[in-house]
Amino acid sequence: MNVIYKILKNHRETIVYAAFGFILCIIFSFQLWLDRTSVLSAESTVDESGTVEVLPGLSLGRGTYRVDLGTLVAGTTDDAAVEFYSLEHGVLMRDKISNGISVNSYTLELERPVNIIYVRTVSEPGIPVEIHSVTVMADRPLYTDTVVNIVLFAAVYILFGFYYFRRRMPDAKLKILLILAFGVLLSSYPLFTDYLTQGHDMNFQLYRIEGIKDGLLSGQFPVRIHPTHANGYGYATPVLYPELFLYIPAVFRLMGMSVVGSFQLFLLLINTATAFIMYYAMKDMTKSRYTAALASFIYTVSSYRVACVIQRSALGEILALCFLPLVVAGIYNLFLGDKKKWYQLVIGASAILQSHMITTLLTLMFAVTMGVIYLPKLLKEKRWLGLVKTVALILLLNLWYIVPFFDFYRLDLKLKHTSDGLSIFFNNAVIPAQLFNLFSDRYGYSHNLDGGIGGEMSMTPGLLAALCILVCGIVYFIYKKEKGSYGKRLYIYGLLMLLGSTSLIPWQKLQGIGPVNSLAAMIQFPWRLLGFSSLLVIAASALLLQKAEIKWNMRQKTALMAAVLLTGMLGAVAFGTVATDQPVFLRKAQAVDLTSTIGMNQEYLLEGTQSELLVGNAYTVSDEAVSVTGYSKNGTTDTVSYQDNSASNESFIEIPLLWYPGYSAVDSSGERLTLTAGDNNVIRVYLPGRTEGSFTVRYTGKTIYHAAEALSFLTLAGCAICGVIMLRQKHMGER
Repeated sequence: MNVIYKILKNHRETIVYAAFGFILCIIFSFQLWLDRTSVLSAESTVDESGTVEVLPGLSLGRGTYRVDLGTLVAGTTDDAAVEFYSLEHGVLMRDKISNGISVNSYTLELERPVNIIYVRTVSEPGIPVEIHSVTVMADRPLYTDTVVNIVLFAAVYILFGFYYFRRRMPDAKLKILLILAFGVLLSSYPLFTDYLTQGHDMNFQLYRIEGIKDGLLSGQFPVRIHPTHANGYGYATPVLYPELFLYIPAVFRLMGMSVVGSFQLFLLLINTATAFIMYYAMKDMTKSRYTAALASFIYTVSSYRVACVIQRSALGEILALCFLPLVVAGIYNLFLGDKKKWYQLVIGASAILQSHMITTLLTLMFAVTMGVIYLPKLLKEKRWLGLVKTVALILLLNLWYIVPFFDFYRLDLKLKHTSDGLSIFFNNAVIPAQLFNLFSDRYGYSHNLDGGIGGEMSMTPGLLAALCILVCGIVYFIYKKEKGSYGKRLYIYGLLMLLGSTSLIPWQKLQGIGPVNSLAAMIQFPWRLLGFSSLLVIAASALLLQKAEIKWNMRQKTALMAAVLLTGMLGAVAFGTVATDQPVFLRKAQAVDLTSTIGMNQEYLLEGTQSELLVGNAYTVSDEAVSVTGYSKNGTTDTVSYQDNSASNESFIEIPLLWYPGYSAVDSSGERLTLTAGDNNVIRVYLPGRTEGSFTVRYTGKTIYHAAEALSFLTLAGCAICGVIMLRQKHMGER
């Protein structure tokens, strides 16, 4: 007893902490019982034949489910039936609908996960059977969302407890951690629901995640073609729109999480990473934890960034904004600070390149501008070697993406024939009055200038970023301090980007200049400059605050911190209140709509492709002598059996896959067959001159792609080994 008493006395705080965490996990686990059932409202569409289709479809994993359909019969019929089907696998189950019963129950058995299960009723014309509700039940949780969330919570809770109790975390570090966590909470709380609200790009972004998951399941790695996009014909989004970090939510999906849960968790992780990366970057530049924590909080809750997360669902852009602080810190160290930290720019620039091509372009312009300004320092202080290593490593690490990107970009893609930007860029400029909507409480889409501001999304740096602009302006231009400093140059560049986002610049006239219009067409919307601008003015403010902070006492620091946290909370809650008031877009058992899988402008289709003709598992033969006797499909792999009575080398079969570089065709004997783009740019395979046989078409990539992948992997491995060696040497030196 004495031993137990001593343990309880000496480790009382640890035991209480562990018990509290255990109780929380038990409470969270009750959600597992609720996860066994999903009740969904349904919208029905009726065609002339009497077929009623329920939208949206269902998304379910492998297993056995009970599905209750709430039906409404418009007349009397005994011939009504319900079908559960998918585009990939056809009819999964068909059964009768009992007349006079308001709820019909069915057992649905799935041998594999199915992305979209459509439910439709078939009855006599004029007597449709409408479905007004769908309830899905199972004897286990439908998804693993709760399990994954509990495991992640427990891991973070245990890690924090170990660091706090075993390492005795100082109070100062604990306060900083709480400040960062508060910023993450304010920018994330609209995600704490069991559904998603409508985001501008949400459907396309969700199906990008589904495309990676499906690509991995079909055997691709890295995924170059989304196999289920474009009605199963495959779409080259991963090559032309970087998706490296989207493997994270795709893996969540492979672990059994729902579309909704994996997306929400991924956004939460992005917000968390943004807070910590900004803190690290600003601490490295200012050498002050206090200043870095303030800057991190302001950036994490900045209006445009949060709008991109919650309202716009702009995954690529928010990922790029997450890593942008590393670029700002990396450029500082490369030209002015610790030149041994050039690797920050390598990591930041590579991550942005793997996130968003438009932000990559803006980052390149910023880096080149700073390089020109600090060129004398680069040469005088022999910092050029760091620059050479930076550029070389960025290229080598990303060669696996760059090589196929340019190989595909040389094709005659539709993106080269879309609007040249003349009517888009200037028409979407920010009206100056919008910049003063500092609480960012507007929810909508971007309007053309002649549409005015009413009902348009918020386009503002936000209250805290606006205060940073004001304070920096007073110090730099009224008191004329910090001449030629890095902070002042960041501030001026940020102001120019803010000005460039507005209609104060005569963009319509400037776009008459060819290079300007080309740049505008690539950026598309001038309000995209707001995110970059916000970061630069916040970083400039941090560099200023660091010098003022030295003279402040603790009371002054606490007062400023409290003011910043309160102001940030007011702005975040104002936006969050509007965001959480939006209608439900997608619930956990519902599938992502297929209508936006190839984007609004279908940019990555070859020119001349008619998307409306990409229907089902359709194939075409060269003439009547050729017939298809068997066909199977698994992702980007199609196997076809055929008969060719003419045994001609001119005979061909066109299969339901869009042609892109990297596809190959091999017959049953191992002979490679000629493969080209056929009608409507689908794959055409020329037969080998036999009366019968079979062949398989699969996406294998090109040899040059694999060589680039190997080179990037070896470079990454080399960097990892060097990093480990340097850390060990540093650790040995500290001893």
